[in-house]
Amino acid sequence: FQRLFHSGESETTVRKTHQPVLVVRDAAWPPAGLVAGYDGSASSLAAADMAARLARAFGLEVTLVQALPELGREAMDTAPAELKDLAEDILERHAQRLRGIHVVEVRTEVLAGRAVPRLLERAGDHGLLAIGNPRAPRLPGPVLSRHCCALLEKAQGPVLVCHSH
Repeated sequence: FQRLFHSGESETTVRKTHQPVLVVRDAAWPPAGLVAGYDGSASSLAAADMAARLARAFGLEVTLVQALPELGREAMDTAPAELKDLAEDILERHAQRLRGIHVVEVRTEVLAGRAVPRLLERAGDHGLLAIGNPRAPRLPGPVLSRHCCALLEKAQGPVLVCHSH
C-alpha cells in the first residue's frame, strides 16, 4: 500500500496524481465492506485489484458491480437477458482472477440502472467504493470523468480512485 495516496481533499488531490487515491472524509475506517465498480476499463480493473488487496488486509469480501442502464430499455439490439448473462460471465472471470491472486472472497452483481446511483446504493454509508477513472485520450494527466466526480461528491463512505496509465 506504499503507493496509495491518502487525502481528505477529494477532487483536487485526485486530479493532481497518477497514483491510486483513497479519499476518507468522516467515514469510519476500516470500511464495513468493499464495492468495486466495473465498466470494462483498465482503470476499473486496477480499482478492483486494489479493493481485493484491501479486502485481504482487513478480512473483508469484495463485491464487483457493473451497472447497466440498457437493461431497462425497450429497444435494444441485444435482449436484456442476453446482455445481463454476458456481463455476469465477464464479471465472474474477473472475480476468479481476483480470488486466485489475492485469496479473498469476491461476489459479483450486475445491476439494472445508471452507474452512479447504483454504486452509491450498493456501497451504502460505510462501504468503500473502488472506482476507475479512465484516462481521457490526448489530454495530459488525470482528468476526472463525470461519473468519478459525481461519486466523489456524493459518496458517504471512503472512495478509492485508480487512474489508467
